[in-house]
Amino acid sequence: TPQGAANILWSLTQLGEKPMDVFLEDLESTIEHQSYRFSSQAISIILWSYAKLSMNPSSAMQKALEARIAHSSHEFTAQSVANCLWALSKFKRHPQGRVMKALKEQIVRKYKLLNLQGTVNALWALSRFAQHPVGRLTRAVTFSISRQHVASSNASSSIISKSADLEEEIIRLLYNRAVDLEAKWTPQTISSMLWSIARSPIPGMQANKRRMIHILENAAIRHQNDFSSCHISITLWSFAKLAYRPTKTFLHNFDKPVRNAIQLLKEDEHKSLIWAMEVLGWRIDNATSRYINE
Repeated sequence: TPQGAANILWSLTQLGEKPMDVFLEDLESTIEHQSYRFSSQAISIILWSYAKLSMNPSSAMQKALEARIAHSSHEFTAQSVANCLWALSKFKRHPQGRVMKALKEQIVRKYKLLNLQGTVNALWALSRFAQHPVGRLTRAVTFSISRQHVASSNASSSIISKSADLEEEIIRLLYNRAVDLEAKWTPQTISSMLWSIARSPIPGMQANKRRMIHILENAAIRHQNDFSSCHISITLWSFAKLAYRPTKTFLHNFDKPVRNAIQLLKEDEHKSLIWAMEVLGWRIDNATSRYINE
C-alpha cells in the first residue's frame, strides 16, 4: 500500500540505508500515476526520506507530489508542512510557486502547533528558498492571524486581519514560536536559527532579526559547554555574516570552546571559523581571547 511503502522508506532512512533501486522505481512509478492514493502523512514521509538520504526524486515524481500538496495542503499537519518545506529546499529542482504558497499559508495557520525542530526546519528552508526567485512571494495576502511580540514572551496575543507580505509575516510568526519554545533550545537549534537569519535577505525585518540574534546569543552562553566545534563554527560565521559583534560575555565564555574548535574542525569548517574571527576582530593568542580593536 502507499502508506506501507512510505513506512518502509522511513524505516530504511532511520537506519541510514538507501532502498534498492527496484523499490524506488516501483514507488516512483506508483506516485507518478496514482499520487491521489498517497495521504498527506505518506507524502511528508517520502519527501523527508529522500532529502535525508540525499536523493533527488524524478521530475515526474516531484511534480506529482507537488500537485497533491497544492491541492490538499489543508490536510497536512504543521509538522508535515515543515518537513515538506525542508525536504523541497534540499532538492535540485525548486518547487512550483503555487506549492510554496500553499505550504506557507499552512505554516501561518498552524505555526503554534509546530515543535521546536519543525520551527527550526521551516526557518532553515525558507532561508534557502529566499535565495531563489520562486521562494519569494511578494504579493499581498490577507490572513486572520495571531501575533505575539518577540520582545516579550508574556505579551498577550491579539487577533488581527490585514493585508501583509506573506514572507515577512511567516518569519515573524516562526520567530515568535521559537521564542515560545526557548526552554527546549539546544546548540544545534541555536546555530541553525542563527544561520537562517544570516541567510535570509528579507527587507523590513532588521529590528526582528537583531532582537532574535540577541536572544540567541544569550541562549548560546547558557549552553556554552554543550556546543560542538561545528556548531561554534556556524554560530561565529553567522555573527560575521550579520556584522553582529558578540558581547564580552560571549567572548569570555567561548574562549576555551573556540580554542578547542580550532584544533578539531575539518579544513573547510576551520577556514570558515578563522574567516569569521577575522571579520569579528576576534584574536586568540597564547594567553587569552580578545578583540583586536579592544
